[in-house]
Amino acid sequence: MVDRVNEYWSVAWLLSVSAGILLAVLFVYYLHRWHRRRKHALLGYGLIITALIYVVLAAISANALWIVIEVVGSLLFLLLVWMAYQYSFWFLAMGWLIHIVWDIGGHPFSNAPYIPDWYPAMCAGFDLVVGLYIVGMLVSHSRRADSRG
Repeated sequence: MVDRVNEYWSVAWLLSVSAGILLAVLFVYYLHRWHRRRKHALLGYGLIITALIYVVLAAISANALWIVIEVVGSLLFLLLVWMAYQYSFWFLAMGWLIHIVWDIGGHPFSNAPYIPDWYPAMCAGFDLVVGLYIVGMLVSHSRRADSRG
């Protein structure tokens, strides 16, 4: 019985991560054609929205402790977005990649009872692709700048 439950969770987790990856690939494909400034803005807003989804879910649950935890987490991601626009866009890449830890570390398998079981894994898959996309953009931009120098 325990093996069957573990098998279910691993299959469900893999499907959820795969769904997040697929959604992110579609998002990045759509985003890739945009002008750099609009793309950067959407990526920043996207991270804030991704963090705020957890706040909304916590608010629906009306659990004050989880609301505070989610608001504090959202403020951290808001700070990273602000730092990206003030200092370096690497902070935004870092924010998307750190959000994976927030998804999996803070919300695994009903630790937070207001989060659907599939959501953290799906969000982590999405965050991974978007974070790596930003890293790729930054590295590519850096290489182009170096070759012109």
